[in-house]
Amino acid sequence: TGEQRARGFEADLVWEPTPAFSLLANYAYTDAEVTRDNAIPVGDTLPRVPRNSGRIAGRYRVLNGAAKGLSFGAGVTAFGARQTTLPNSVWIPGYTAVDAQAAYEFGRYTVQLSATNLGGSKAYDTYQYLGFPVVIPVQPRSAYVTLKARF
Repeated sequence: TGEQRARGFEADLVWEPTPAFSLLANYAYTDAEVTRDNAIPVGDTLPRVPRNSGRIAGRYRVLNGAAKGLSFGAGVTAFGARQTTLPNSVWIPGYTAVDAQAAYEFGRYTVQLSATNLGGSKAYDTYQYLGFPVVIPVQPRSAYVTLKARF
């Protein structure tokens, strides 16, 4: 029934100034729109695609001493506003979420504590379920403890 186009760019950077510290940064710009159609207005934004999104996160690992095996980090993720449907009818506002992690490796085991949405953002994400647009709240402030074993 028509044509759609997505153009943009994405940049990822991982910087490790020391073996113990790493910094991750990424950014994506996506211009996704209807370019030709018989029913949907040309120029409408494609659903669930934020024009701008990105993340910055840091991690520190203790490499020596009594705390060797301990690591911790934090990050911030941001999404711009998204449209829910074609033709465009409802914009979902963008949001920013903060997360943090701490882990301890000993032998073949790792125990990790992860926390998400530390700021308690009251935001929404868009999904498609059986062809229907759905808007649901993002995960509330949550914490998880994980035990991993390598074999």
